[in-house]
Amino acid sequence: MLAVLGFSTATFNPADCSSSYALLERPNAEWPVGATDTFAASTREKKTRKWRKMVEPWWDHELVSVPSTHGQRNITIALHRWRARHAVTLGGGRRPALVLWVHGGGMVLPSGRLGDPQIGILRRLGPQLLIAAVEYALAPRYPCPAAAEDVIDSLDWVLSHAAALGGDPGRVAVMGESAGGNLAAVAALHAARRRLPVRFAGVFYPMVENAVASPSYSLFSQGPGLRKCAMEFFWRAYCPTAEAGQR
Repeated sequence: MLAVLGFSTATFNPADCSSSYALLERPNAEWPVGATDTFAASTREKKTRKWRKMVEPWWDHELVSVPSTHGQRNITIALHRWRARHAVTLGGGRRPALVLWVHGGGMVLPSGRLGDPQIGILRRLGPQLLIAAVEYALAPRYPCPAAAEDVIDSLDWVLSHAAALGGDPGRVAVMGESAGGNLAAVAALHAARRRLPVRFAGVFYPMVENAVASPSYSLFSQGPGLRKCAMEFFWRAYCPTAEAGQR
């Protein structure tokens, strides 16, 4: 199979259009199961190194395992609490707000082994936050709606355990960036429909549009940021049956 595809899974990179299109030309059922595993593992290590620089000096962390209600798997959540030496006293004895954070990566690539380095953008609010960074099931091994289901399960768990975790049950938020912005929005809609006590939702440059034939995809096909071929691959890996523009 690898010889037919014309590349090795050991060197696969979604931003390498020759390898992305080699997969996109074939049905998802013909993709090697581990096509993205090596690149994902490399991405995890890079994000872990970045996490150690951007996050570890400021937050204590703890990994917890949460059962999925949608499949035979567990969901890892990295809890981040502001380090005591940087702590400030919150007025009125308030507990920190609890944020469910959803990482990016095209629904295909993971966060770091100990959490997502992008939570560093919340550092200015650090003493006021307890952050729960979810590691959801990744495509193409777990296509949609697995990632969304994991994030929804994680939000439900955070809401039911907010006080026990040391957070404020009345101030729960869900946030995410890129692909995580998509999943955070899905979780926020879930909360709204169920009338769950989520006080705030925020997304950063969310991955929400799969119409890769659109003018903007063509205009920015070579970047900056992600190339069009990588976005095509991410969308196909996550939702192989979705039509362009389908929401």
